[in-house]
Amino acid sequence: PVPAESAHLCLNFMRLPWVGLALHKSPEMIAAIVGCWRVRAAYVPLDPTLPAARLRSIVDDADASLILSNRCECDVSQFSTNGHLIDWAECLASEPIEHTYANGIAHDLAWVIFTSGTTGRPRGVQVEQAGFVNVLDTQRRAFGIETSSRVLQLYSTSFDASLSDIGTALLSGATLCLEDAESVAVCGSILELIHDRRISHADIPPSMLELHADDAAPDCLETVIIGGEVCPPDVVRKWVEQVRVINVYGPTEATICTSLCECTPAWSRPLLGESLPGVEYKVVDADNLAVSVGQSGELLIAGECLARGYVKCPDETSRKFITLDGVRYYRTGDRVRLDNDGQCVFLGRLDRQLKVRGYRIEAEEIESTIKQLTGITRCSVVHRLIQKSSNQKQIVAFVES
Repeated sequence: PVPAESAHLCLNFMRLPWVGLALHKSPEMIAAIVGCWRVRAAYVPLDPTLPAARLRSIVDDADASLILSNRCECDVSQFSTNGHLIDWAECLASEPIEHTYANGIAHDLAWVIFTSGTTGRPRGVQVEQAGFVNVLDTQRRAFGIETSSRVLQLYSTSFDASLSDIGTALLSGATLCLEDAESVAVCGSILELIHDRRISHADIPPSMLELHADDAAPDCLETVIIGGEVCPPDVVRKWVEQVRVINVYGPTEATICTSLCECTPAWSRPLLGESLPGVEYKVVDADNLAVSVGQSGELLIAGECLARGYVKCPDETSRKFITLDGVRYYRTGDRVRLDNDGQCVFLGRLDRQLKVRGYRIEAEEIESTIKQLTGITRCSVVHRLIQKSSNQKQIVAFVES
């Protein structure tokens, strides 16, 4: 265990709005996140496994004046030449000091997570503390996490879904198991990893889950959480026969998760589920008028879960966060249908955003990067189905030189 107090030793003398955390997935990373919140600072994840060029653009946009890293594992100089750099080992070696924690407030900034951007650069989403506890409390109850549970944390810390695993486990007094793709490779498969670590609760990307649709679930596994992309109904039904399956939905701009539901043996539609307390869904047409039952439209989300907006992108913030009848909404870009039973069914995207293994990717960002290569004049990126039987997809770029 690494005490969160270690993380605030380097922060207590400043009031920093954002702190860059260039740490690998580890107990130190978890402690650093909590340390930031204890001094009312937000954190910006700087996953050392990401390309240096991407990390450099994130640091430049975030204007992080302090970056906490483990220098023996991460060479921060590759992506940052400005700001105050502090080594984790120095924090641990520091003498304990007296510190009075400030009481956080709902509108404190909690984190800034950079997602793929349509302009070719990642966009920083500024999320406040307001909706976070609501998400965790609702998910803990729905997932059935207890003190005896063992929760798998598989996603990168640069992906906001990781905060769901971290928060639900810690607030439940459960064991949090930090793993990654390398751990899966060593064990041979995600199911072998779950068996080896005695995992009871796992958030598994649907694309990974369907690879094991015909396999037996380990006896220790109680709950599987799916989200980020549509999971084929037949795959869901096969897993429902063995474990509890919870489908979650929510964009980064609305604090991780805005709705969820338990999948049943009769699962046949990609439902979004019941919205969380304090979250409002509205389905509208191109003129922002509410659609009738049976019609499709764009899903709008309202509530205290909404992010402040995008870092240094006022035009994009104004375009995506709108006010209708005095209520602030986020335009998800997701096309849904409002069915007779009041359920929202996911139908796809209204734009070119892609989902790969649960990760959100803008086709324009890939195109912009490819066009920087010598000799490339035009480029078009698409998402193609390569094996219909297993719903396997890949990203393909068509170029002109």
